[in-house]
Amino acid sequence: MMKRIPFVKAFAFALPLSLLAACDGGNDSTGASQSAMPGVEVVRLDARRQDIYDTNCAVCHGMAGTGAPLTGQLSDWQDRSAKGMEVLLNNSMDGFQAMPAMGGCFDCTEEDFRPLITFMTSGLVKNK
Repeated sequence: MMKRIPFVKAFAFALPLSLLAACDGGNDSTGASQSAMPGVEVVRLDARRQDIYDTNCAVCHGMAGTGAPLTGQLSDWQDRSAKGMEVLLNNSMDGFQAMPAMGGCFDCTEEDFRPLITFMTSGLVKNK
């Protein structure tokens, strides 16, 4: 006879696995894939911020179907970028719609978010 796993335990086990699957490396966040897209600026992150992106941001911004604007997808960022860096910065730090406050990176600073926003928007919003 099969033993049933309680839903909470199954969910607690499945959630981390699904987050890891989202970061399977299928979405290149280094900027290399962006260079082939016309009109997209290649924006690079330093190693620390690349790790922040890979650990926190790519879970949603690197995977289609999450509802989040995709990194390097200009059409996803066009209207958002028009609002300017300060609005996007505040949304990132305070949380916006389904995005948690600080994007889930509670040791990040404003100085981390500015280049991350510039990276995700492919330079549509400059790190000022």
